[in-house]
Amino acid sequence: MKEDGLLFSAEELEDALENLDRDEYIRLFSAFGTGHFHFHITLKGFEAYAQECIPDFREKVQRIGCAAYATRNSRDLANELGEPQLLVDHVLETLEHLGYLRLARLKDGPAVIYDISPELLTRSTGFARTHPSPFIGIVS
Repeated sequence: MKEDGLLFSAEELEDALENLDRDEYIRLFSAFGTGHFHFHITLKGFEAYAQECIPDFREKVQRIGCAAYATRNSRDLANELGEPQLLVDHVLETLEHLGYLRLARLKDGPAVIYDISPELLTRSTGFARTHPSPFIGIVS
């Protein structure tokens, strides 16, 4: 612990955030030197976090991918599966990034799921049980 009670200095924090930005885990928006840091966690960044910190993440991704085929919006999907909205939104954005479906984002409502690839159902059922998930380990 530092003398001022902090775990690390502002310079160390700035260096860490610059590294995360360089490696595309976050998108850093803040002007340096102000002591305030504004950033956005990228798909790649949340994916790395989720794989390490969310129990049974791979299985949850498979369930969300499979259920997305029969559900028309992200809120209904989260409610149906009992999963946090943030996790469902991440998986759907990843699936969209990979070309398995498309999302229409509404201003103050759930994302509408459409144009779903038939390959999504195949990859999120039997194939995924014996092979690494096609949805995990994205590179954005």
